[in-house]
Amino acid sequence: MSQNRFQPQPREKTVLDDPKLKLSADPVGGSDKRPTMSLYYAGNNPRVDVYTQVPGDADNGRIRAALDTHWLHILFVCLKRVIADRTPDKDYSISCKNYTFPNGKRSEKPEVTAKIVVARDKEHRIFLTIIASDTRRPKVRFYFDNGFWHGLADARGNPLTAADVSELVAQGWVEAYEKLYGPVAAANYVHKTAEQNGGGGGGNGGGNRNGGGGGGYNRGGGGGGQPPRNQMTPSTAGGDDFGGDDGLPF
Repeated sequence: MSQNRFQPQPREKTVLDDPKLKLSADPVGGSDKRPTMSLYYAGNNPRVDVYTQVPGDADNGRIRAALDTHWLHILFVCLKRVIADRTPDKDYSISCKNYTFPNGKRSEKPEVTAKIVVARDKEHRIFLTIIASDTRRPKVRFYFDNGFWHGLADARGNPLTAADVSELVAQGWVEAYEKLYGPVAAANYVHKTAEQNGGGGGGNGGGNRNGGGGGGYNRGGGGGGQPPRNQMTPSTAGGDDFGGDDGLPF
């Protein structure tokens, strides 16, 4: 019987899967392992996956934000605006929606499954986080900061401010993905009809400091007739599905 069980085809890897492009953060939730965030291409769409590395966390520690190509670039625009503005209230969130299946029955309408937050902390450091709809899940801030193998300073070796470092590293992260994503999407796109997409619609069918070894950009520290699946709002708007009505949700 087990020999007849469906085995999905492994996802074809691209340059976006380069481990050095991942973001990482200091361990959370009592774990001794560093959480990671990766952005990759699958099924004609970009995905952002966080692995919390917290023992016993739901879904094997994965928190996924499912985007489409348009909304990925909106995420890039949000990051660029935060990079260009050091005011503490310059922050954004993108709600990622999909149908859910409580008790095996599809929800009547797409529901928020995750939120991407782009913001600055009190030291003006820029971070990304993916917040699961289940507020009990870990919340991990992925800061843009000096890496494990590289660090920024001025030409005389003097350290830069935390804000300067964060802005430069965040800008590099955005530009890297802007240049890499397009060729990957063009080379791997497979056209599907509405029927193949299950009726069409929506976005998705179907170094930081003081940490130990992380990704290349940081190292830890601190259509068709259906509603759109992603929505951008200032993250301070409040009154959202995650209970964040007093500024940032955590």
